[in-house]
Amino acid sequence: MPPARTRKNLVNLTTKERDNLVRAFIAIQKLEPSDPDSYFIIAGYHGIPGSYYCHHGDVLFPTWHRAYLSRLEKALQKQVDGVTVPYWAQLFTLDQSMATSAIPTILTDKDYKFADGTSVPNPLFSYKLQQMIEDDGKGDGGHQVGLYNKPQGYNTVRYPFSGLVSKGYEDQTTEHNKIYAAMGADETTGLLNTNVLDWLFKPSYINDKGETLPAGAGYKYTDCLDAPNYTVFSNVTSSQQWNGDHTGVVYSLENPHNIIHAAVGGYEVPGDDSLNKIYFANGDMGENETAAFDPIFFFHHCWIDYLFWNWQVRCGSTDSLEFMRPGYPGVENYTPDSPLDPFMGQDGRTPLTSQDVADIGNLGYSYDRLLQRLRDSNEEPVPYPRLRIRRLSRRNIVGTFLISAWVTDDQGKDKLIGVDAILSRWDLSNCSNCQEHLDFDHFVPLLGWSDEDANLAFNAEKFKYKLHTRDNRGGLVGDPRGNGPQLELETSGGP
Repeated sequence: MPPARTRKNLVNLTTKERDNLVRAFIAIQKLEPSDPDSYFIIAGYHGIPGSYYCHHGDVLFPTWHRAYLSRLEKALQKQVDGVTVPYWAQLFTLDQSMATSAIPTILTDKDYKFADGTSVPNPLFSYKLQQMIEDDGKGDGGHQVGLYNKPQGYNTVRYPFSGLVSKGYEDQTTEHNKIYAAMGADETTGLLNTNVLDWLFKPSYINDKGETLPAGAGYKYTDCLDAPNYTVFSNVTSSQQWNGDHTGVVYSLENPHNIIHAAVGGYEVPGDDSLNKIYFANGDMGENETAAFDPIFFFHHCWIDYLFWNWQVRCGSTDSLEFMRPGYPGVENYTPDSPLDPFMGQDGRTPLTSQDVADIGNLGYSYDRLLQRLRDSNEEPVPYPRLRIRRLSRRNIVGTFLISAWVTDDQGKDKLIGVDAILSRWDLSNCSNCQEHLDFDHFVPLLGWSDEDANLAFNAEKFKYKLHTRDNRGGLVGDPRGNGPQLELETSGGP
């Protein structure tokens, strides 16, 4: 086995390492779109025009994306020997005041300047589609097929821009993008950085005493590292089932992962100042179909893999992974020996499995450091009540959506107490993985609340939730007394 190459924090690359990384990305983005090592082919594995390979909402989520990232890395290494994919470190502090820029400039500058002074369009900023990609499914929930097509020559975009360019959206997207293009790159990059920082740090719980308790993606990243086993750590479906069977709320790695996809792509939560930003931002990272065509995807997923490895080291699971019983939600019939299609082992014929990729040394890389614990994990957890939203379904929702939860304060103003993103597709009909996870329950922890005060607020109908969709960004208000999804309160003693 060749010696492991080190994946580093993106901001710690040397000048030579940055230059080589950019040269490798330029090279694979220039390959013919039929070439197996081309950026077009590899990016397409995640959504369209691929064959719905990617795993979300099941126990293969971390391992499939680990194999995926390794596949890209090996394509880059064929172009420039020694290159590794660095991670976009989204969290080394829980103090937002210490974070001045969410995204390293090498990912947001439109041009890249090499050490020799030459300048090129930055391949880490955007990718131009070499072929048209189209939604060729059968539609779902009565929605029209082809809502998410993108033409040859399309350049990927991020918040605050819109990438909806298929029929019915062209005029709105053109007018929207004109407004923000006129602001200039510095201002729009600033808006993107602010939006990501907001989603990492600003969402918060307001408890019954009026105290503000942080609950952004940054805190969910640290929470997920305390998940009790690999299955619960790995995906939202299994963690939701675990939460239904136990008290408290456990987050999976997939939960904050989804939030950052929505933050880079763009989503607003009207009614809350910290997250109510720009209407109709629809960047590519926000949707399953095109997320991997935005180069920032792979640096985000290297961070996700970095956290996965940190969890493995902490739990002594660096050689193998244990799945819960077959049939457990999110596990289905998968085992550690299930194939991670379309990724092959060194012989080029045998599919990689979760067992094959459990030890990152088998894939030829290591990480430069481990994440230090950001809080004392020896503290005894304080019991708290939670909200449970039953019978949610994404079968009639197109694309990624949000679930927000609110409480009405004594002045009659709604206060945000939780928000989560569900990364999804515009067309679910051809995605077997999607079809297995259409219906679910959702849990919102009421940190800092007493059971008594939570009961009083619930009985006074002060809690509510909203579904924010691409069709209704303001949010469809859930009716806890209706026949659809129902809001319930569960006290700290359990369901």
